[in-house]
Amino acid sequence: MAQTTVLSLLPQTPYNPSTNLVRGAKQPAAAYYLANSDLQTVSWSLNNFTGTISFQVSLVTSPNESSDADWFTVQSHVYTSTSGTFYNNITGNFVWIRAVASNFTQGVIQNIKVSY
Repeated sequence: MAQTTVLSLLPQTPYNPSTNLVRGAKQPAAAYYLANSDLQTVSWSLNNFTGTISFQVSLVTSPNESSDADWFTVQSHVYTSTSGTFYNNITGNFVWIRAVASNFTQGVIQNIKVSY
């Protein structure tokens, strides 16, 4: 199946010394629209980034976006002064997906996207 949907999980986000945690807005995962779909492809671009990029998913109909209670992490990637574009697949029938940047101490997240 060809990719039909591309959603932004996190727009361009420069390092902000007042916080080292950034949660992206929830976006519908593949199973939200396509009930039996279980493949999401995430991609992210970084510029001199130090921190952890995590992908969290939820099975809850209306998850709380300001906490981790309704979410669980399916992938995490730790970087030190890293630039580049990366991608990976996430398999699972999830309703929602979001990106989280933690331990964010320098650089810029150019974008984080999901497609399915």
